[in-house]
Amino acid sequence: MLDLRAQSIYYSSISNLTADSYITVIGLFDIQSCTKSELYVDTTSSSSGYFQWIDIAMSPDGKLYGLGNDGIYLIDWINQTQTKILDGPGPPNHRWLNGMICTKDTVLIFGERDLFAYDINSQGLIHHGRLPGPMNVWGDI
Repeated sequence: MLDLRAQSIYYSSISNLTADSYITVIGLFDIQSCTKSELYVDTTSSSSGYFQWIDIAMSPDGKLYGLGNDGIYLIDWINQTQTKILDGPGPPNHRWLNGMICTKDTVLIFGERDLFAYDINSQGLIHHGRLPGPMNVWGDI
C-alpha cells in the first residue's frame, strides 16, 4: 500500500494555443481525489522572454517562485501577475534549465550544469560551481 503523506501537490503545465502562443498553468492537484484546480493561468509567446515555468517552488512564508527560461519570477496567483526578480543568463550560457527548490531559510537553489543559490531576503546570488554533468534539483524527497 502506498503511504502518501502529502494531500496535495503544486504542478505547472504548458499547452500550445497557436504556433507561437502558449497557455501556462500553475495549479493544485489533490492526490486523494485526483482532481486539480488552476491557481495561476497566463498566456505567453516564445518570442517574449519567459514562456514556460521550468520549475516552481514555494517559500516557507507561502510565496510562489517560478524558474523561467529567462530568469526567476515571484508569482502572485491572487492578482494573476508575475514579477521578474532575477535575470537569467543570456545565450549561449543556458545554465538555468532544470529544477528549483526553496530551503527553510528562503534560499532558492537551482541549476543544471551550474549550481546556483539565490537568497530571497538579501537578493544575493551565489554560483556554487560547475558539476561534472547535467543534473536536476529535487527537494523534499
